[in-house]
Amino acid sequence: MHARLMTLTLALATLAGCGRAPVATQAVAGTPQAQGILDWTARLLQADADAFKAKDANGDGTLTVAELPGYPAAAFTQLDTDHDGKLTRAEATAQGASLATRAKVALEYAAAALKPTEGDDVGIEFFKAATPGGNPVLLVPGYLDLKFYFGLVDKRVKALGRSTTYVQLFPNIGDIRLAAGILRAEVQRVKAATGASKVDLVAHSEGGLIARYYIQELMETPDVERLVTLATPYHGTVLGYIGPGQGANQMQPKSTFLNSLKDHAPDGVKTTSIRAGLDEIIVPHDSPILAGADNELVQVCEHASIFVSGKAWGFAKAGLQR
Repeated sequence: MHARLMTLTLALATLAGCGRAPVATQAVAGTPQAQGILDWTARLLQADADAFKAKDANGDGTLTVAELPGYPAAAFTQLDTDHDGKLTRAEATAQGASLATRAKVALEYAAAALKPTEGDDVGIEFFKAATPGGNPVLLVPGYLDLKFYFGLVDKRVKALGRSTTYVQLFPNIGDIRLAAGILRAEVQRVKAATGASKVDLVAHSEGGLIARYYIQELMETPDVERLVTLATPYHGTVLGYIGPGQGANQMQPKSTFLNSLKDHAPDGVKTTSIRAGLDEIIVPHDSPILAGADNELVQVCEHASIFVSGKAWGFAKAGLQR
C-alpha cells in the first residue's frame, strides 16, 4: 500500500505540478537555500513553459491531440475542461482539476506508458526464448529510488538473455562515494559468482553518478564494459538545494563532488546517457548530456516514466548491445 501511495503521489506531482510554487514561499528569505529554491522554481516554471511552446506547433497557445502524439486520448478529453478540442497550458498541467481527475489522468498515463508502443518490440521479445550470454547487468538506483521502479527494466534486460542484480542502496541519500563503495563490492561479488570478466551497469538518476565515481576512483581493473544511465544529472540539478542528505548536496550544480568528476564519459567504457524531455527533477534539462557518451533524448517523458518508456528502452537496449 505504501509503495502504491508513493507511486500515485509521484505521478500526481509529475502530471499536475503539485507543490512547485508553494515550496518557494516556505523558505527563509535571504538564505542560500532560499535563493536556491527560488532559482529552482523559476527555472522549473520556465522549463514547463518552454516544453509547452515546443509542442505548440502552430503557435496558437494551445495543444491539440495531433501536437501530442502518444498521449492517452482519455486523459486529453478529461483535461480539456471546456471541451474545445484544445488544451491551454493550465489545462495541460491539470491546474484547477479535481484531485479525482488528476489521479485518474495520472493512472491512465501510467497504464499507457506500460503498454508497448510503436517501435517497441519488448512485448514480442517476452515470448522469445532468451539467448544466454553477455555481461551480467547491475541495476543501480538513484536518490530515494524504490526497487520496484526497476521492475520493467529488469524484465527487459532478462529478455535479452542477461542476468541482473539490483544493488540495494535505499534510501540512497547519503554520501555518493560510500554508495560507490557498495557498488564496487557488488561488482566483485557478481563477477566471482558468474565467472564474468566484466559487467554492464544500468543506472537511474543519482545512480549514474555513483557508477561514474566507482569507475573513475574505485575501479582497479577494467570491470565495466558498458554504462547506460537514465536521467542522470551529470552537471547537477537545482533540486539538490532542497533535498535531505549529503547526496543532495553533492548533486547541486558545480558542487565539490561534481567538480571532482571528469567532464567526459569514462575512458574505455561504452557510455549511453538517456535524458527525459519533460524531466521535473533534473533542472536544467541538459544536465544529463555528457561529452564522449551517446546522448539520447526522449521528448515526451518525465523523470520516473523514463523507466517504462518504450523509446527510452530502445536507446538503453542499443547501449547494452554496443
